[in-house]
Amino acid sequence: MILGKGSKDGNAQVKVFLEMDDRVLAETYADPEGKFSFLLLKEGDYQVTIQSPGYRTYLHPVALRFPSHQEERFVAYLTPLSGPSAEENREARWRAAFADPELFRQITPVVEIEATGEQVLVFMGAPASEISFRSQEQEFHAEILFMGQVYGEDGKALFKELPINRGFRVNLTHQQFLEIAAQDMAARSQLQLHPGKYKLVLLVEDAMAGTLGTAVREFFVP
Repeated sequence: MILGKGSKDGNAQVKVFLEMDDRVLAETYADPEGKFSFLLLKEGDYQVTIQSPGYRTYLHPVALRFPSHQEERFVAYLTPLSGPSAEENREARWRAAFADPELFRQITPVVEIEATGEQVLVFMGAPASEISFRSQEQEFHAEILFMGQVYGEDGKALFKELPINRGFRVNLTHQQFLEIAAQDMAARSQLQLHPGKYKLVLLVEDAMAGTLGTAVREFFVP
């Protein structure tokens, strides 16, 4: 099963193709909310191609493996042939990920929260195996960004500026790259919150690959 959500400005129709081995297996249109789906699919390597007049074609590879990966959900952002910059489109993807975190699963963040009094420590990480490292002159490079927002019991964001916003670059030798392959790329942030129930939405972005992953955690501050 493949479930998608197209997102763009304007009212032009969004046409979606399901392909395998350069053959079109099925096609459909996104509904008025930009959603579409392909059901009852067999195991295999697919490509979803999304087209709309005046927008760049969007390609999304999908590898269905049974029983471990029988369903793929994703959000596709169609960018105009002329219009917003790459950075503006990137920020739009972040906003969409905070609004619909369950649709962004390209990376699986690791999150632990410790609340002592009004001090909250957030330990976060991303599996190195899910991060794209680029090799250059015997070195391996990656760039990772952690972003997080905290929501109260009423569902409203508590901070105007993201309370978690940490990015860092990684430069490894070949030996270090081999050693870190099975570990998490980790970071830590500290928050000050009054007693109560909260929800944390954490985004992890692989800046080089353009992939996003999200984690949602509810927690209590005594």
